[in-house]
Amino acid sequence: MRASESSHCSGCAAAGSCRGGAGKERVVEALNGIGAREGDEVLMAVPSGALLKASFQVYMVPVLGILAGAGAAQAVAGALAGPEAAAMAAGAGGLTGAVLAVAGTRLFRRRHPESAGLRPRITRIV
Repeated sequence: MRASESSHCSGCAAAGSCRGGAGKERVVEALNGIGAREGDEVLMAVPSGALLKASFQVYMVPVLGILAGAGAAQAVAGALAGPEAAAMAAGAGGLTGAVLAVAGTRLFRRRHPESAGLRPRITRIV
């Protein structure tokens, strides 16, 4: 769907993160539960809390992956090879954990797009 800025945009919590600029069109992927067709002028709504959920996925999921990966790698390497190997393993485990966390989040969102609650929905045909 192509979206143009309207007067409603100024009251949106995500207005600062839109990249279209005044008067510019942008392509938006929205859930169409009402059967809107190409060429219809529609109203769409962004779920409340979507910006917070997106921020959590972008910033906190990788941090949690780093912590989990570093902790697990350090514990395993410390038990198997001693404390010197544990420090090096923590770095590699943290990087691996971050990559796996981001990849897992992306895979989940592709398989379950509605469960993320981040996509705008078409609410009405104008």
